[in-house]
Amino acid sequence: MGRCVQARQLVASLTVVVMLGGCSESAGVAQPSATPTPPIATPAATITPAPTPTETPWPTPTPLSSPTAWGQAVLVNGTERCNATAGTLTSDASSTTHATGGSLECTEQANDPRVSGHATGTFDFDGWGGSVNNGAEVFSGTIRLVNDGGAWDGRYSGIYTNKTGDLWSIWYIGTGAYAGLSYYEWIEEPLGTFFTFYPITGLIFPGTPPTP
Repeated sequence: MGRCVQARQLVASLTVVVMLGGCSESAGVAQPSATPTPPIATPAATITPAPTPTETPWPTPTPLSSPTAWGQAVLVNGTERCNATAGTLTSDASSTTHATGGSLECTEQANDPRVSGHATGTFDFDGWGGSVNNGAEVFSGTIRLVNDGGAWDGRYSGIYTNKTGDLWSIWYIGTGAYAGLSYYEWIEEPLGTFFTFYPITGLIFPGTPPTP
């Protein structure tokens, strides 16, 4: 968005004063010429520089409660923030929008360090309604969560509507130090919380995820 600024120039009008006088025959003295009025100085316009934009930091997440364990099955909770970028957009005769080749990036903080870290993945969706303010989406992709202890590879899917926000789930399989474990994560991203921390709930358990 641009803004057009119009400068105004002050024009000073010059008034000429005519002095009328007579000359005495006896005096014969020439009248002095009028002293010219000096021009009025127009002050230079002051330009105020635009303020430098500052980045608004993400809020600090709420402190987490302790995890609950039943043997190797551990219930965790935490917070997460994600940024999804759409790839190639197409539409079909049914007015469905298809997005393919997108990307996903998340930062996760959980009360179990095994499932905290940085995640990246793919992002595809089908959408209806034309906008996030009045529409619905079904999205899915692959995702990899990495931290100092190892990594988790998974797949996710979920929905978005302008009535619910994002609701999605991820099934991970552990690798490295987490081999032999799986991790299920449920995520609710309420409306109006884009780019902020939102709550997650998950379960670490031995074995592999169930067959869809």
